[in-house]
Amino acid sequence: MGSNSERWVNEWLGLVGMRLFELTGLVIEADSERRSRCSQAARENVAFKKVNAISNPREFDTRVSQGHIYDVVFIGASFRLELINDVVRVAKAHSEDCTCILVAGAQQQDALSLASSIMGGVDGFLYEPFSVDGLNQVARIAQELKRVYHERRMKASVKLIVGEMLDTVDDLSFGKMVGRNKSNPSGVMGKLLVAIKELGPEALSIYYDELIERSIDRMVPIAPAVVRAPIMKRKHRNAASWDDKVKGNKRSSSG
Repeated sequence: MGSNSERWVNEWLGLVGMRLFELTGLVIEADSERRSRCSQAARENVAFKKVNAISNPREFDTRVSQGHIYDVVFIGASFRLELINDVVRVAKAHSEDCTCILVAGAQQQDALSLASSIMGGVDGFLYEPFSVDGLNQVARIAQELKRVYHERRMKASVKLIVGEMLDTVDDLSFGKMVGRNKSNPSGVMGKLLVAIKELGPEALSIYYDELIERSIDRMVPIAPAVVRAPIMKRKHRNAASWDDKVKGNKRSSSG
């Protein structure tokens, strides 16, 4: 089973061209034997670093309130539909990229209840017997959800940082124009660059694209202009002064 999972990992990495997220899982199943089989199958999949199991959906709420976050939640189809939907709601509220999988036995694949569960936000299904391919499919769904939301969060973070950078550059440029001595107060630019670096190498291409796009739309900061009289008024004032001078010279020569 392990070799098949490793083969899937290599195929997945080749398709998406990015690192594989380590997944944490929780199996919620009243039937002890099915709970054990599902947990064991998930643990044998290399994408899962940790898998826990509980028998009561009510306990899930308590675990989440204690700060536990799960990437994949396996929910037994034997539970009442409202309980399944409650688990999905709590899971998605605390982690938007949590994958919720409905686990069904061979005799539980009722089309109507499964369709109703989809409306409640279930992301996929896992049927007994729990096969390698079935768990790999679950892992694929989870990886895709995490990738999408990870990229969204990264783009939002980069956008904020680039905005701060450009505002800082504008402020520094304006400061130099008006003779402000202090530049880059508190090393703001350095801190922002460190923040970009901490987002990881995947953020760099997003950073460059965002920086170019936002820079093009930026206006060059302009220093306050020296207030001068309008050109026409200056001409009129100069003309008046010249006329006075000419008249003064005429009076002097006639006298």
